[in-house]
Amino acid sequence: WLATSSWSEYRALQDSSVKFSAVYIVSPDPHTLAQFYQVVFQAEVVEAGYAASLKTQGYGDAGPLLHFMQASDEKDSGPLRVYEAGYAHLCVEAEHVPAVVRSVLAAGGTILSTFDDPERVPGIYVMDPDGNVIEIHVPFPAPFTPSTLWRTVTALFNSMLDRGEEENEVIRFLHININTPDWKKLVAFYEQGLGAAVTGFKRDYQGSFIERITGVDGAVVQGRHVALPGYSIGGPTAEIFTYNQPFDPGRPGLEGNGGPHPCSR
Repeated sequence: WLATSSWSEYRALQDSSVKFSAVYIVSPDPHTLAQFYQVVFQAEVVEAGYAASLKTQGYGDAGPLLHFMQASDEKDSGPLRVYEAGYAHLCVEAEHVPAVVRSVLAAGGTILSTFDDPERVPGIYVMDPDGNVIEIHVPFPAPFTPSTLWRTVTALFNSMLDRGEEENEVIRFLHININTPDWKKLVAFYEQGLGAAVTGFKRDYQGSFIERITGVDGAVVQGRHVALPGYSIGGPTAEIFTYNQPFDPGRPGLEGNGGPHPCSR
C-alpha cells in the first residue's frame, strides 16, 4: 500500500460466487422515498423491476442496490425502532457529516440522536421521511493504509468543526444493522451459511455517547460485524447487535411499511 492506492479502493469482486446485492425497503410511497435517498445520498436510478431502485456509491459501478417496494394497505406495521429485533438501520459514511445532516433535514428527514449540536459530530442517527433509521458517520481507516487514515483524519476535522466542502463526492454505503436477542448465534449463522467472516473488533457500547447517538436512554449494546461477501476489504458489513432493551415481538412482513431485508445472490 506504500506503492499504490489500489488497496484503499473499494470494489466488487468479479469472481465471487456469492455477493451481497441489495437492501429492500417497503414504503406506502416508494417513489417519494426513493427520491429522498437519491437526493441525500447521491444514489443513481437503475431499472430493476421494482417500484424504484437506486445504486449506492462507493464501489465503482457495482455498489449494493436499494430496492423500494410498495407496502400493502392491509398491513402497515411501521419501521423498526433502533433497538427492536430485526433489520433496524442502514449506515453510510461521509467525509462531511454536517453537510449530509442538513441535506437530510432539507429533504424531509429528521434527527434521531440527542446531541446538543447535531451538526458538529462525527456520527449521528437520522430518520428518512418514513421513519426508517439511517446512521451517518465519518469513514473508518479500513483497510488501514496512509490513504484511509488521512481520509479519516480530514473527515473528522471537517465534521467536528463543520468545515470543508458542502458537497461530498462519495457517500458510501457501509453496513446494515440487524438486532437479535443473541448476537453470537446470528454471527455464527452468517459465518456458516454465507461464508461471511467477522471483521473489526467486538462492540461493547455503553454510556452517554451510545445513548445520545441512538436516542435510547440506558442503552447497552454488544455485537460484532461480519463482512458481507463479494467485495474487497472494507466493503459492506452486517452489524449484528444485541441491545439490553426489551424487543417488540411483532415483525413487519415483506408487504408492511418498514419491512426491509438484505439480499445476497
